[in-house]
Amino acid sequence: MFNCQSHHLLIANFFALVLALPVQSFADEFEVRVVDAQSKKPVSVRMMIRNGRGVVIKQRGIPFYEGYFCFFGKHVFKLPKGPYSYVIEKGPEYRTLSGRFEITKDATDGVTVEIPRFTNMSEKGWWSGDLNIKRPIRDIPVVMDANDLNFANQISFDNRGEYLDGEIPKVALKKVNERIVFQQVGGIDSRGGGALVFIGQSNPFLLPGEKSIIPLNISLSKKQSGLNYISNAAAWDLPILLARHFEAKKKNDPANRIDAIGIAGDAINYRGFEKRAVGLRPADKSLDGANTAGRWQTQIYYHLLNCGFRIPPGAGSGSGIVKNPVGYNRVYVHCGPNFSYESWLKNFKLGRVMVTNGPVMNVKFNGVLPGETFQVLKGGSLEVETVLTLSLKEKANYLEIIRNGMVAKKVSLDEYAKAKGKLPTVTFTESGWMLVRVVTNNKDTHRFVSSGPIYVEVGDKPLLKKASAQFFFDWILERAKAIQKSNAPDKAAIIEQIRPAYEFWKMLSE
Repeated sequence: MFNCQSHHLLIANFFALVLALPVQSFADEFEVRVVDAQSKKPVSVRMMIRNGRGVVIKQRGIPFYEGYFCFFGKHVFKLPKGPYSYVIEKGPEYRTLSGRFEITKDATDGVTVEIPRFTNMSEKGWWSGDLNIKRPIRDIPVVMDANDLNFANQISFDNRGEYLDGEIPKVALKKVNERIVFQQVGGIDSRGGGALVFIGQSNPFLLPGEKSIIPLNISLSKKQSGLNYISNAAAWDLPILLARHFEAKKKNDPANRIDAIGIAGDAINYRGFEKRAVGLRPADKSLDGANTAGRWQTQIYYHLLNCGFRIPPGAGSGSGIVKNPVGYNRVYVHCGPNFSYESWLKNFKLGRVMVTNGPVMNVKFNGVLPGETFQVLKGGSLEVETVLTLSLKEKANYLEIIRNGMVAKKVSLDEYAKAKGKLPTVTFTESGWMLVRVVTNNKDTHRFVSSGPIYVEVGDKPLLKKASAQFFFDWILERAKAIQKSNAPDKAAIIEQIRPAYEFWKMLSE
């Protein structure tokens, strides 16, 4: 019997009373077909099967990664008799199905499984993307579909000067269908200063060696309409890149502009914290407790918002580099009913985003999407009402409205439900920003959702929190000391390279 444990849903008898077995070791072929429970159309899924001893069962001829295999619509199994357990997943918008079954001598030649969707973000105008994956190109269409992902950036070149699959893809942008597209020529500069991801390249370009201490440099990118993405907000070179971004924006020069900063970088793992601290500033000691890697990225992001930067948050799973499935850490971009690569990039840069590795939300602030700016006359004020619909696969107790880095309102999910998604208003009498987030009760990893921020400008006085500027000034001093202690022969020249950033943060902090 195939016993499903998914919010008390009655699922088709998947693998129920299976397979007539004569004396041979393997059963006859058994076909599993998976359909959407509502539309009844075939869908792709991510699936794990373990035998009675807990050993993961592998399947040949289909993508297999970290215990899970992905397949389009249907797959034929051959299994010996005995008990098995299973998990079936399809991204954050579908229920997770799990349970047990047993292969017996009773026979059947196949079964259709219905997987229920509990929300449909694309119908609400939100389309998902993963900014950092490194999987075999031949597998990407099926693994994207199996994880319900619309866009992915495939890392095809890095600091080693090697190309994934041994050759440069001839076509940079690959369109699978009307709902799935991926970039085949993405790059990553991953060194002691952190990791910088280049999205939307037409051709690879030369990156510094892995051991180089030269600061990360966005201007190496040959991007036209793509994105430059700092994959983790804790990257050691972040203060340098922010200072360069400020100057580039002031001069209307796109060469050093940051397009997104990761608050759900690959250090946040599907099963817990991925212990890959290379290039990342360690978490502040004030962040005690579990899952500091995720909370640290968020705290850093709030500090840069408090310094007046308006850079959207981003997310990348690092699948193929770390153990995450494709799309585990993802960013949703609001494009309306029509999805395209060009529309997705355009709206991403406008900040119409929501970052998640679990819950999903459809959110507006005074009727507008994240990324918008409200102008208020000097001496005036603004009340902002947040309205959202929230979908969760695991328990959470509260949602929080964050204003200028602090919790402005904390609302229990019972209160949220009674108010039908209308949250308490937040009043601005001075310039600032706000967003809404939910952190689940998962103790093993930092599982959360966060909207992108909206911005409020009161009069002509910009937001600048001295404590946040001092945070980055202290950071760049640490970075300079680390370079000085290195054995690099050109460290004096590199210190001079970062001097403008030092002067910038010193000025702001004073």
